[in-house]
Amino acid sequence: MAAHGGDADNVVEVVCDMSPAFLGGVIESLPKAKVTVDWFHIVQAFTKRLDEVRKKERREQKHPKSLRWVLLKSLKNEHHTPKQVAALQELVANLSATADAWVIKEKLSWIQKASTPRAARWRITSYLNIMKASVSGKPLLKPMKKALALGADKCAIRKNERSVSGGSFTRTGLAK
Repeated sequence: MAAHGGDADNVVEVVCDMSPAFLGGVIESLPKAKVTVDWFHIVQAFTKRLDEVRKKERREQKHPKSLRWVLLKSLKNEHHTPKQVAALQELVANLSATADAWVIKEKLSWIQKASTPRAARWRITSYLNIMKASVSGKPLLKPMKKALALGADKCAIRKNERSVSGGSFTRTGLAK
């Protein structure tokens, strides 16, 4: 950076995914910069963990057909087939670990609906407390526990944005 006339101390924010390599590089090279993780990467992390739970549970018990894709899509998606909706309803009725993991992922959107930074901070804290309690003592939900430990407690929300920062207020996500 110095070779191009830049100063690492002038960088105030870096937007990246949650890769340990990126985060480590930012912390090492740009010590004053706040790290912002965009909402896409947060939802992606929770979706990956949900799929891990689904695969583990599927080995132990049968799941309804047409389930995989409906779990990976947002509930708000209006393009679910009737078979997918029925599979999701069956899954939730069975009170399975996969249903619990799906609820944890879907409830992320509640954070995003906060109207102020203060409300968002409260929602993040409440979300983490409730969801961490819901996964404790449930071995199949261990992947979701990892997703919840991604650093959401260090989130902040900036109005009108779709990402989260560890220091200032951002329009929701998780940051380290």
